[in-house]
Amino acid sequence: ALDLTADTKASPITYAGTVDLDGVDLAAFVTAAELPGSLTGRITVDAEGFSPAELEGRIDVEMGASALMGYEVHSLALGADLAPELKVEVERLAVDAPLGRADLTGRCDVGAATFAARGSVSDVDVGAIGVQFAIPELGGAAGADVDVTGGWGGAAGVWVEGDGSLHAVTLRVPAAEIGTLTTRFDARYGGGGLLAKVNGDAYELAVAGTPLE
Repeated sequence: ALDLTADTKASPITYAGTVDLDGVDLAAFVTAAELPGSLTGRITVDAEGFSPAELEGRIDVEMGASALMGYEVHSLALGADLAPELKVEVERLAVDAPLGRADLTGRCDVGAATFAARGSVSDVDVGAIGVQFAIPELGGAAGADVDVTGGWGGAAGVWVEGDGSLHAVTLRVPAAEIGTLTTRFDARYGGGGLLAKVNGDAYELAVAGTPLE
């Protein structure tokens, strides 16, 4: 359902209202085949302009059980302020998903291809991370307080660096449960691998056999 009012005589155009989604599949509305999913929730917007140079306002998102491009969430709440040139200040992003939970604040500059985030993650599925790094026997759960910056594009693809406090980690391999861990860390991910320092010791890990660049 769509409940939206707009002032088309204003320059730039102003608009405000809500969009209710109930099992909406974006693939039915766009030609991009990589957008299959099922979206349920409400989007509230109060903004002006549509072009990157003019877009400014506020957006709030409350999603229930949804899926997009193979990723599922039990719930998602987003409150963000939009500024011209596609700059976004995220007041809060709270996600509860099968892969874990997150409660973050941050910012994203689409034009500069950079982002920053601060907050906490919990109940992270270590097994899913093990699959990403070609360690299928790894399992368990983890949580962390994080303060990171990152970006995308260029030779590195997506990169992330920052520091945090790792806590409530339970690692499992086929024959044993390793236990829990609390430590400080700083790391950089990009170019096909992970370079990390844990308590001052450096570790390097390639993703699926791809070396760090």
